[in-house]
Amino acid sequence: MVLGVAVDRMFYESYGIGGWLHWGALLTAAIASPMLCANAAMSGRPLPTFLELLGPRDGRSPSVLTVLLGLTVIVTTVIGAETALGFAFDPRYRDFPFASLTMAVVPFAALMLLNRPKEGVRPIAESTFAGMLVAAALYTALNEGADNWQAMWTCAIYFLFAITLWLARAVQIPK
Repeated sequence: MVLGVAVDRMFYESYGIGGWLHWGALLTAAIASPMLCANAAMSGRPLPTFLELLGPRDGRSPSVLTVLLGLTVIVTTVIGAETALGFAFDPRYRDFPFASLTMAVVPFAALMLLNRPKEGVRPIAESTFAGMLVAAALYTALNEGADNWQAMWTCAIYFLFAITLWLARAVQIPK
């Protein structure tokens, strides 16, 4: 439902090559996220952790779709963290990526709700990003105020993404 808004915002709010690459990467991740999460939900796979993609070779997933979903999570996390920190430290002339983040994060949260891993260790990277997103969202919500609906929507998506990342569990690799 928010694809048109996301494309429109990318087209009108991207300044220069860097802006096009930045918002284009987030929009690409947002378009891929529902399809990859639906496939993972039907296959019974949980949301992959950073460790499954970037960790030791024997713990990496061999599935191409899991790797693509993991890359989508990483792109969304890095761009979401960058925008959240930008709103906390330099909010002037920044646009709220509520449409693209909603398209990407809601499928991640749904997949975590449906196929949540019951055991495993809490990954440090996801926990760190979750804490940072909560802190930045709280600051941004207080700084912007309740009258800015785009800020409130974006902060709600940051909170949802933080919960999703916090619930992630990595399979422990035998030593």
